[in-house]
Parts: sequence; C-alpha cells; structure tokens
Amino acid sequence: MKGAISSFHLSESVIIKLNLTISKYHGELGKIMTQGPTTGVCISCKKESATSHYHGSDSQKMELCKSCYDVYLAKEMLQYWKDHIEEEKRRVGK
Repeated sequence: MKGAISSFHLSESVIIKLNLTISKYHGELGKIMTQGPTTGVCISCKKESATSHYHGSDSQKMELCKSCYDVYLAKEMLQYWKDHIEEEKRRVGK
C-alpha cells in the first residue's frame, strides 16, 4: 500500500509540473510562434482555419490550429516528464 501512495504522489506531482509547464508555454505563446496567425490548413486535423507556424521537435515548421497545437504541446510535455522520471529512477537505482 505504501508503494501505491508514493506512486500517487509522484503522479500528482508530475501532473502539477505538467500543468505549470503548459501554462508557462501558453504565456510565452507569442514567442514560440514564428509568425502571426494566418488562414491555412492544419497539418494535424486537415481543416482550414486560423493557423500558426511552429517549430516541431525536429526543427521543421508545422502549421497547426490552436487546438491541435495544444494537443501537440501536451503530448510533448507528457513525454518529457515520462523520460525525466525514467532517468531519475535509473539515476537513483530504483
């Protein structure tokens, strides 16, 4: 039971950090975009809408609508924290 409790606190901590990180990026959204919103086709949902150009993880430009960018950012940040937790486990030998 103790392991389950510590796992819960770890998960809760990761969720809090993820939310804070996403909030930080939303606050910096103007700096992340390479140009202002234009009308275009989102590469994710394939819908014509207001889109912005972002740099992806491979440094290639991506044209995404706001909602698809939010999903992309959440996935990237979640993977970042998963990798961080796994590295921390390896570092401390758990």
